[in-house]
Amino acid sequence: MSTDPYQPPGSDLEDKSRDEFNLTLQSPRKVPMLRGLQWYKEGFAYFAKSPGTWLLITIIFVVLLVLVSLIPMPSQQFTLGNILDTFFLAGLMTGLYAMDKTGRFSVEFLFAAFKHPMRVQLLIVGIISFVIYGMVSYMLLHDATLAFQSAMQPSGEGHQNNASIEETMQAAQTFYVAVFKTSLFTIPVMMLFWFTAPLIILHRVPAVAAMKLSFLGCFYNTPAFLVFILVGGLLAIFATIFLGLGWFVLLPVIVAAQYIGWRDIFTTYKSSST
Repeated sequence: MSTDPYQPPGSDLEDKSRDEFNLTLQSPRKVPMLRGLQWYKEGFAYFAKSPGTWLLITIIFVVLLVLVSLIPMPSQQFTLGNILDTFFLAGLMTGLYAMDKTGRFSVEFLFAAFKHPMRVQLLIVGIISFVIYGMVSYMLLHDATLAFQSAMQPSGEGHQNNASIEETMQAAQTFYVAVFKTSLFTIPVMMLFWFTAPLIILHRVPAVAAMKLSFLGCFYNTPAFLVFILVGGLLAIFATIFLGLGWFVLLPVIVAAQYIGWRDIFTTYKSSST
């Protein structure tokens, strides 16, 4: 029996003796609000099954993103990392599905999406996310960042600031307000892309349709996602405090949480917690 994680629904994947759930795409369903918290708990369980592999994947992922960030762009708000993220995340979705099906998980899944039949659809999503995230960041952060940098730039003589303390504080306030606005605008944008990776690579849904379904899945489960975002913000603070080392655990947990969220909302699988 084939163990190919890319195999579309049908034949072997409908063997109920092996499937805890199948890949038949369901209309987005609502889950309880506390699932937003439980996704982290269950996501950590996936990390705990293969921590060494996840650690290596995270190191490779971070290194490649840093290298891609060095490629010159017209504006620093635009980054090719959005496109790379799309492929890496999609590949890891197949890895997590393989882990559910066979217990197999390896670093090779990080690159699996680059040779997947749906890679063109993933590229479309990656380009759209590159443009949208870049535009949101540019419109809301560009002017505020320039103002803050100008206020903090030394004048040269005596290394005094070009701006007074009051002007510097005002520039800083403008910057942080812009960051807050960007976060608010980013949430609905994130909803467009949150589930596109598993929808495209596991269900073979075209790019635009996957974005629509992803948005609906998030929208129908707004309470759960608000909990997920709030808890994620707290975890991000703790992950950063410890020299950033906590991200080597938090990033895999977030990826697994996305997978579990997709499984809860779009498949026949039902968690005992739902």
